[in-house]
Amino acid sequence: MSKRRPAKADTTCPCGNPATQGATICNTCVKATSRRLGDQQHHHEQLEVTFTRQGKLEAAPETGKSANQPLPYHTLASDLLREQNQLLTRWVKACVRDLHTPEPATYTVRGLSMHLEHHLPDLRKHPKAADLVGDLGDLCHRILACIDRQDRSYAIMPCPHETEDGKCPGMVWAFIPLSDPDSNRPSSVACNACETAWPPSQWSSLGRLIRKAAA
Repeated sequence: MSKRRPAKADTTCPCGNPATQGATICNTCVKATSRRLGDQQHHHEQLEVTFTRQGKLEAAPETGKSANQPLPYHTLASDLLREQNQLLTRWVKACVRDLHTPEPATYTVRGLSMHLEHHLPDLRKHPKAADLVGDLGDLCHRILACIDRQDRSYAIMPCPHETEDGKCPGMVWAFIPLSDPDSNRPSSVACNACETAWPPSQWSSLGRLIRKAAA
């Protein structure tokens, strides 16, 4: 009577979950990588916005230290744009070389990421697929940290201030200076027409006005 051969054990993904036979990464990591690849074009566009917006803050040579300075996110966005292209290009070349996939239609961020996402079913079997999962996850984490540092402005409500001509026609805006790591520019709430400003001590009462207006 022949002995039954033991079933081949599943490979363990670096995240700790089991990977299906023949794969080196698990389904959870495959889905996360697919989602991150799908986000690359949007990340690319947001990094370009961060790069161009922060570049406008560069001070003129004759200005003093108190003038606007180019923030570190300007350089960081540029570095991340380069890293993004290098990472995607490196893995597309690995696909073409090791998996014998066709060349991508274009070597843009969109074309590279779409190529990798399309070939993930085969790429998950690559002996270094876990490196793609880790490297792409780290890149996305740093990109999000960079683009989330852009200044934010929000329209809150019509201005409740009364002027000499009657009710102010302006809109109250909140400004949150996320791009300033040293908080040299504080958050502010002000009307874009009459320029009435509400200091932090009055934000609670302004909040009550907002809730009353929305009721």
